[in-house]
Parts: sequence; structure tokens; C-alpha cells
Amino acid sequence: MSELFRWLASAGNDLVCASAQLLARDSGKQNYESGMALLPELDQAIVRHMADRVDYVYEAFEINMRIDYDEWYVMRLMVLDGRMRAFVDDNEIYDSNSSFPVASYGEPHLAVRYGAAVFEYVRILTIS
Repeated sequence: MSELFRWLASAGNDLVCASAQLLARDSGKQNYESGMALLPELDQAIVRHMADRVDYVYEAFEINMRIDYDEWYVMRLMVLDGRMRAFVDDNEIYDSNSSFPVASYGEPHLAVRYGAAVFEYVRILTIS
């Protein structure tokens, strides 16, 4: 999955910051979920891989780049053979180096918390 987006504004405060999220779930029951989020005020990312409601990965970390408002970014998330990789622009920011259980992800989606963003395009590829 990948998306091109531009931050417009934050509605966060000292305790909460905005985030842009790229996620895929198995269903509304959310037994399986893989995703990533960018946190601009902190220049951090979060990655998560959950299977059978068990978090195999749920990690927040600083990324080696500045995330600013009113700039365009490409977020890309790959889950292939249970291995999870995340990218911002062309920079790989996460590689699980391990394989985890996966499901059929039927609910890919985007989310923005505590802010606003414009999305230029979204591309979802399923490799069988």
C-alpha cells in the first residue's frame, strides 16, 4: 500500500500530536492489522503488526528525517510472506527481519488523527 499526502494543519496540543496512518485490517473485528503512522511534531513513526489479536510488532521510534506541515510525503507499507517493511518517501524506516502470521486484509484504509491532510493518490496491491 502506498499513499501520497500533504499535512495541512494540526489540531493537537501539548499532550496529543497529529498522525497520518496507513493501515490494513482483516475485517471490522480487527483480529489482524498491519500499519504505520507518522507523527510530525515528534519526527517519529509507529509500526504495528497484530495477528489473532496479539501484537507481534508495536513500536514507536524516531526517523532520520524531519516531517513538516504543508509538505508532501509518500508512505509505503509492505507485508509480504509475513515480513513487514515501512518507507517514507524512498527511505526505509522499518524492516521486521522476521516473518509473522498474516491474514487476508480486506479493509485497507487511511486515517488522520488530530489534524488534517490532503491525499493525492492511494495504491493498494495484493500479491498472491
